[in-house]
Parts: sequence; structure tokens; C-alpha cells
Amino acid sequence: MAMVASTVSGVPWSLTAHRWDIVENNLLQRKADHACFFRCISEKTRELALERGVSVGKTLVLHLGVRLPEVALSSTDNSSQGEKFVVLCPAAFVKRKGHRYLVEALKFLPDQVELWLAGEGELRGEIEKQVKQLGLKSRVRIMGFLSHEKLLALYRERRVDLVALPSMNLGDGLNEGIPVSLMEAMSYGLPVVSTSTGGIPELLRDGAGVLVSDKDPMALAEAIATLYRERAYAKAVGEKGKRRVEKEFSAEAVVEELIKLWQGCV
Repeated sequence: MAMVASTVSGVPWSLTAHRWDIVENNLLQRKADHACFFRCISEKTRELALERGVSVGKTLVLHLGVRLPEVALSSTDNSSQGEKFVVLCPAAFVKRKGHRYLVEALKFLPDQVELWLAGEGELRGEIEKQVKQLGLKSRVRIMGFLSHEKLLALYRERRVDLVALPSMNLGDGLNEGIPVSLMEAMSYGLPVVSTSTGGIPELLRDGAGVLVSDKDPMALAEAIATLYRERAYAKAVGEKGKRRVEKEFSAEAVVEELIKLWQGCV
């Protein structure tokens, strides 16, 4: 509709493409040809667009952004060895999120490590059944839907120690983009663990988070165990992640860049 409106009115338009927009490939090249610029939200998304014939000259990468915490926070360690260590996974219960591998990983972790799952979805019953079968009910808290404000409050109040997202690659472009859930946790200085799928390595590179292979519960367990045992290392990872989000994934910075791009279209 924006392309038609631009053609009729002569007013320039731009296009922002997420992973699914590329995979769906609905008039992709035609839209790119008509747009002032073709914004991809990750390097991986841009690669997919180029593979489908979008012109190199029209594409650029400008990440999504998140609002930074209003009050400056440091990655202070509120937990100590021997006390409860909470791992939070804020994700819908769908196959791509890979919950079952994180639940299985919990088997290999110390009893002090708890897993909180925040979200809803079609696979919730399956995950609840897995938790029961593995005898982990006392260590897994399934929180259901959590409002955005309540989720951020968990980070702000330091009620969780680590955020994990065990996403998996389903093939045919069905993988993660750059998850906002990880960006938000990182903006509060929390260390994060995730998988080398989709655009996630783009966010967590250079030590801004810990990356493991997908569908590998043992690798997840080892990464979480290291952050549990080595609190100075966990703090350093959290601080690197915080700086990375502030530098490249701040909503304010992204908006400023978009405004410059739009002004260049006029």
C-alpha cells in the first residue's frame, strides 16, 4: 500500500524488512526497486535479501532498538555462591524457541540453579510434561504471560541472574532475527546465553553474551554453569552486553539515523 501511495503521490517511501518479510518474498524486488532505501534489521536479513535479488545499492543494515533504562544500572551481583541462581527464558512456547533443550540442560546444573519460563504458547503443555518427567518441578517456575513492565521489573530489581534463549534453526530461513528479549536483558547489564542461529551472533559477538550450538542441552548447561560459578566473568559479560546495546541498539540512536535517512530521500 505504501508503494502504491508513493507512486500515486510522488512522495518517497522506505521499506524496513524483518526476516519473515524476506522469507515470504512478497514482491520483494519490486518493493526494493521503488523504495528510497531498503532497511534490513540485521546483517543476516540483508544476506537473505541479496540472495533473493534485492540490489546491493538499495540495502542497508539498521538494527531495531530498545529503550535504555532511565536509571543507569551496573551488572551488580546480588547473588552468592550457594544461593539461588535464577535463569529466565522470556519466550513464547513455540518450537523455534527451543525450550525443551533448556529444560534438559537444567538436569546437569547444580540444585541452586532455578529456571523461570515467562510466556505462553502451543507447546506449554509439552514443556510442563517434560519438566514433570525429569523430576524438575521444584526447580522450574512456569510464569505464563508476563506484561512488558513486569518483565523489565525483574531486570530492574535484579530478581534474575541470567537470561537464556535456546533458539533453534528450523531451516528455510525459519530462525531468530535479533531478539528484543535479549537486547532488553543486556540493557540492564544481565549476562545472556543463546545459540548461534539467525541474527543472534550479530548481537552477542565480541563477548557481549555467550553463544552455544543450538539443540545442545549439554552446551547450554556448561555455559550456564560457568556463569554461575564465575561471578566476575558473568559480571564482565553483562557489562559488555550493556555497552553493546547502548552503542548499537538504542532506540534513540536508531530513530536519529532513520530521520537522517528520510531527510536524504526528500
